[in-house]
Amino acid sequence: SMQGAASVIAIDFDESAYRNSVENVSNNSIKNVDVYKGDVSILHEKVFNTILANINKNVLLSDLKNYSNALVSKGDILISGFFESDIEEIKAEAIRHGLKIEGSKVKGKWMMAHFIKC
Repeated sequence: SMQGAASVIAIDFDESAYRNSVENVSNNSIKNVDVYKGDVSILHEKVFNTILANINKNVLLSDLKNYSNALVSKGDILISGFFESDIEEIKAEAIRHGLKIEGSKVKGKWMMAHFIKC
């Protein structure tokens, strides 16, 4: 939101993380962020230019199809929360759902990858 997005949807399954997000939005007087407690099913019938997901490998693998379905053509998804050793498995699943890798970064043993919807 602070980088210029017209609207933002934030989702977290964890109750304390959800409450923290609601508090941060309020404390920063941000009006264009909707915070939900839940999972990827909240994305149903919504379309995004960009998705940011910081979740573990197993959830990413399970949810990549839903993320891809929720992206516009040429939309970006940046994912993190997995180990560098997991990238080939994640990349293969992303490709199955019409995503191509655009780049990646490693910090310690953790990795972030950027995909674009084809």
